Amino acid sequence: MNAASLLSFAAALFALLSAVESADAEDTGLVTVRATPGLPDAAIEYIARIAEPRSFELKANQLPEEVIAAVCGATTNSFLSVYDSLNAKQTASPRARVPRKRWTKVPACIRWERGDGGVPVTIETGNTLDSILLEYIGRDQKARFTCPGDPTPPRCNKTFRDLVQDMNRGEDLDNLRPGNTILLPFRTVRTTFRVDPLATLSAEQVVAKIAELGQKSFPDSPIIQIDVGQPVRLITPLGTQDADISTPACSKAWQTANGEGRPWPYDAALVARVLVRNAARVTELGQATIPVTVTVIDTGLDPSFVPEALLSRDGTEPGNPAGMGVFIKNRTMPFADHLPREVRMHGSQVAAIVTGASDLRAAILKSPVRLKIVNIVEKIGSDEYGVTGSGVERGMAWAKERSQIANVSIGSETELKGFLDALRTDRTMLAVVAAGNDKGLLGDDISLYPAVYGGTGDAGDQVITVAAHDASLAPAGFSNRGKKYADIVAPGCEVPFRSGAPGLYGTSFAAPIVSMTAALLRAFGVGPKAPLVVKRRLEVSTDFDPRLENDVLSSGRLNIAKALSVYDDTLERAAAPLQFGRWQTTPDLDICDDSKDDYKPVAVADVKKITRIGSDDAPRIRILHTDKQGKLSPDECSAAGTGLTFAALDDRGELGQPVVVPWKELIDLVPRYYSSYK
Repeated sequence: MNAASLLSFAAALFALLSAVESADAEDTGLVTVRATPGLPDAAIEYIARIAEPRSFELKANQLPEEVIAAVCGATTNSFLSVYDSLNAKQTASPRARVPRKRWTKVPACIRWERGDGGVPVTIETGNTLDSILLEYIGRDQKARFTCPGDPTPPRCNKTFRDLVQDMNRGEDLDNLRPGNTILLPFRTVRTTFRVDPLATLSAEQVVAKIAELGQKSFPDSPIIQIDVGQPVRLITPLGTQDADISTPACSKAWQTANGEGRPWPYDAALVARVLVRNAARVTELGQATIPVTVTVIDTGLDPSFVPEALLSRDGTEPGNPAGMGVFIKNRTMPFADHLPREVRMHGSQVAAIVTGASDLRAAILKSPVRLKIVNIVEKIGSDEYGVTGSGVERGMAWAKERSQIANVSIGSETELKGFLDALRTDRTMLAVVAAGNDKGLLGDDISLYPAVYGGTGDAGDQVITVAAHDASLAPAGFSNRGKKYADIVAPGCEVPFRSGAPGLYGTSFAAPIVSMTAALLRAFGVGPKAPLVVKRRLEVSTDFDPRLENDVLSSGRLNIAKALSVYDDTLERAAAPLQFGRWQTTPDLDICDDSKDDYKPVAVADVKKITRIGSDDAPRIRILHTDKQGKLSPDECSAAGTGLTFAALDDRGELGQPVVVPWKELIDLVPRYYSSYK
């Protein structure tokens, strides 16, 4: 073959390989971008026009700019013109104040956080200025803050070191002291958006255009990362600037709850008391607790994670640190260059919450509940790390072989068949999953897997889907919900994971609270091989709220102390602490008034929960009970008599004298799991 023929053959072969690669490449329709506020206006406007907009609720008399600023961090005139065109039919003046709630379409934007006067960062052991800048911004101290669209602002073309020094006068940036706080000029946030189908452009084409407009090829370009987005993603934390957590009930959940006399996110001291009582009863009865392992399918553990809760001698590859089972070979820890921090630290934060964070960890460590870890982060692009559907499925298969409960704070827009297969081949396996932070109705507005496997979904007997509530006890503004697929709400605002660290926001952190509770239930013998039994115990012990009937299947909020009180009945009455003891009954006791038309003949042995729903003058109750098929069923009726009789336990665990609790004082009664009516 001569030289010309050889060149012709090579060109043809190259064209063939390129065609194969192109055919195999998946156009997800998603684009992921991370950029600094120096991104040119032309790129900002292009993204706003080419991406599918999101719907946001405007409160009465709220300016759209307020929501846009919270969602995007900042905006431009051209961005606002796109907003106006999207909402032109709604009102003659799309950005006017309107004295009523309304929904508005907000164009996609690249997000960053600035805060008032900068973004505070707490210095941790081992931090350098470069490590902090790379983690929070994506550039080192020698890089320059470039503004290709408008180089006139005074901070443009300054190095990031100079920008930080300007904000932290007198701070020795070469000798940062752990525990101190420094201010950064801003924080970049990775943003994923969907290309509008009407644009008839592929994600690859959009990536190329944004790279061109954002001058990605230039040194120190404002664009830090740009890739085709993945349909599978971590359900990542919400930032403090996010519009959906701006209410005090979420952004200041701890303060709001404590102002109303309620610990947040749960009463750790009360839960610890219940665990001590349970342990004492186990000993008295000559029983034993059951070892339970929870696998956190996530991003692995940061070296700072407290290791006591990890199972030892469990590395799957030679040389792995003890206790860290991994899916990716030799990758027990998060990738050092897996940025931003809110993604890289995700697994550590979830694992900390599963093990009781700081307030309950000592009590959890006395129980037989322990952790295994699956790090499913993979390199999926030239400079991008993330999770894939196949990774989640293989991670779930790994967890099934090594644990009884899996915590999954991951969302996929496509089916996870392997996830279902893992559950169907082991009917004892329980998965607790996050509902997602898209503020939508599962199954209607969004199909997010594995969240839609919960509730009455395809794996409802084995999957608990967890939505989030705030300190007002209402669903959090960001949380997905829907009674068909979501099972329960749990705290999802300002959730603590480490002493002294700011709280976390999102359903990712509501789910591990439920995982912790489910694991403790199994440790005390509740459904050790029957996930549905665990789900039912969680459901009957929730704080029932009729306002949640369309949000979650249980119509209730997680109550850890009530759920874990498996040896004692729990009584909640108005303006009084939760009481543990014995509901005084006889097998033939009528709870409903048989002289009323709404009489329901419910056997005491079948009662799983009683909640007062009527007024003081005409007490009515809601009874959650098991029907003839053994399923939970709610009924309402007029209450019989003046109240119920209850004997409370004192501090020594001894029963006091029975007293009649008037119906008007009752909030709810949850019978114990063992011997509930004797």
